[in-house]
Amino acid sequence: MILYEIASTILGRVSDPTALVFGILLLGLVLLWTRFYKAGKGLVTAAVIMILAMVIVPAGDWMANSLENQYRPLVELPALVNGIIVLGGSTEPMMAQAHGQAALNASAERFVYLSALARQYPLA
Repeated sequence: MILYEIASTILGRVSDPTALVFGILLLGLVLLWTRFYKAGKGLVTAAVIMILAMVIVPAGDWMANSLENQYRPLVELPALVNGIIVLGGSTEPMMAQAHGQAALNASAERFVYLSALARQYPLA
């Protein structure tokens, strides 16, 4: 389990677009001090353009809004509910393990809604 968490953390950070752009920038800066100066200059320029695009263009908001607008919230909940499913991602397992208690992140409102639904549907 710990190996899975370490591997997922490393792969998550390496596949993060910000980390990839930072890696390109770092490689370009290193190449500036070698005989591959032109390649380094190109990589630094590309990384700066990507950083500017990431800062200026709200692509994440566009994608999230298009998904959120596809599925409207229910106006009225059904009388009978057989179960309640809560999506993951609202806890920080490594932080919880380090401190010996639950560690929640910005998505913790899922647990608030879970408790409200659990009170409303005690047999679910």
